[in-house]
Amino acid sequence: MSKIQEMPPSERPREKAFCSGVRSLTNREILAVLLRTGIKGNDVMESAQNLLEKAGNLSGLMKMSIREISSVKGVSRIKALELLTAFELCRRVRYENAEIRGAAGDSLAVVSWLQSEIGSSLQEQFLAVFLDKSLHIVSYKTLFQGTIDSSEVHPREIFKNAYLENSTAVILVHNHPSGVPEPSDSDILTTIRLIKAAQIMDVTILDHLIVSASSYFSFSDSGLMKQCMDNADKR
Repeated sequence: MSKIQEMPPSERPREKAFCSGVRSLTNREILAVLLRTGIKGNDVMESAQNLLEKAGNLSGLMKMSIREISSVKGVSRIKALELLTAFELCRRVRYENAEIRGAAGDSLAVVSWLQSEIGSSLQEQFLAVFLDKSLHIVSYKTLFQGTIDSSEVHPREIFKNAYLENSTAVILVHNHPSGVPEPSDSDILTTIRLIKAAQIMDVTILDHLIVSASSYFSFSDSGLMKQCMDNADKR
């Protein structure tokens, strides 16, 4: 692995970004730009490479704490904070895109934001996204954390918040830390229970999304949402 001093000027990360744009940079080069400098005996490119190796990939880096990041040689607590702040900025941009476009306008924008919100979490989280009549996002709230089964997801928490937000539609969302977003039997039972409760509260559940860092499952897109609605009507 070449050190920055050994690279031709045009191939150094900053110069390369200026000439060819930031999209031309590798993950290691992007991290080197953000880290800016190394320390004596440890070039910034080496620090960036060590950081990637420890994290596994950029998604893994997002899961790391300041303490874990700053344990890598050449990465101070301030640099670790700056890296995590960059990830948080990306998450907020994705939320703004989802908020502006709305569930009806661009469902992939909503999925992209949700993946950055909880897709990389090592703990299972269940949240509700509240929408207005035009299906624009009004707000969202994480309601449960930990191992979630159908008995632990309480409808009153969801619909209390829907009422407070004057929301007429809800998207249910949770993550699978395993990275495999296929729904379990418990996920299906939870969806049926919540649809039944939503009918009483005159709220529409548009979808139930299961997300991971790089993939997702939509009850609505798969046709499973309709099956859950039919089952709710029978009970």
